[in-house]
Amino acid sequence: MGPVQVLKILGGGNEGSLTDFANWRSDIDCIYKNCLDFNGSSNVITLNNTITLSNVLTVSAWVYRDTNSTYDFVTGSITSKGNKFGLSSGKNKIFLRVLDYPASSDTNSSDHVVLAQWTFIAFTRNSSDKIDLYVNNGGAKRAFSDAAQTGDFIIKRLGSDEGSNYMDGRLNEIRVYDRALSSFQIRNLYLVGLDNLLASGAINKNEYSQRIADLNLNYAEN
Repeated sequence: MGPVQVLKILGGGNEGSLTDFANWRSDIDCIYKNCLDFNGSSNVITLNNTITLSNVLTVSAWVYRDTNSTYDFVTGSITSKGNKFGLSSGKNKIFLRVLDYPASSDTNSSDHVVLAQWTFIAFTRNSSDKIDLYVNNGGAKRAFSDAAQTGDFIIKRLGSDEGSNYMDGRLNEIRVYDRALSSFQIRNLYLVGLDNLLASGAINKNEYSQRIADLNLNYAEN
């Protein structure tokens, strides 16, 4: 276990302990202000106050994935069989476990996450306990074959699950809501991030225009 740094995160006065001092980046390397670059082996933020969401919810984040050789988790729970949200090992897709194990509570997105590029990912649970996944806000994609997913979604860690899989890459703008954002609200979160990437010089106007075109095409198809 390496050195620990205390961070204020997720608002509400919650703090977290950052193990092994993940590298701080800023400006052109991030979506907004500063972001953390996790080493894939030991960097993790452990929250002082566990977040428990029992009903409707939204979790979103911007991720910059260096490799897909392991699971890269944005949020993790308390145990190895607990809730997880991040990216699959060997597949450039969202991995989500809404309930405690068994594997029937696991799902992957149909949309792909591009390596070495900032990507927006999110999921929502609505008042009917149905789960929608988003990648670069390409429109809501219903998960779990439309089956309801009830129970607590617990967040104890950022950048890792229970401590066996670690994020290899950058995380920025992790957001947790106790309500299910609409597809339009998710779209706006994505657009704000794109605007920030363009303003910082992380993407050029051509890439920005292409992402907007892809976004509009996805909405037209949904």
